[in-house]
Amino acid sequence: MKRAYWIGLVPSLLLATGIIASTFVAVLTSEFGWFVLAGPAVMAFTVVGASALVNRGRGDAQGALRVALILGAGLLLAGAILALRDPSRVVMMMPVLGAGAAASVVVSHGKRTES
Repeated sequence: MKRAYWIGLVPSLLLATGIIASTFVAVLTSEFGWFVLAGPAVMAFTVVGASALVNRGRGDAQGALRVALILGAGLLLAGAILALRDPSRVVMMMPVLGAGAAASVVVSHGKRTES
């Protein structure tokens, strides 16, 4: 297989690893109140990092897209809203939030390359 094919997989692998890592961090910190927001923070950094990798792969020098930055802030806000009542809700929702974020990043970059 071509080298460019493997390089193109790196952002997707980063997102998958970020979903697992953020869920793991949220599980570890679920007993410590607001520290559970470390899970959504890991996911937000992962989304922005994957977006930056996709842009660099295409030769864009602008780093992360504004869409990824807004999505990362939305993940933090969603985690904070869930943690208001019960921090264990954040743990249950991390895989769902991560999958939605990953799908959003893939779709936004796919549309950008077509235009």
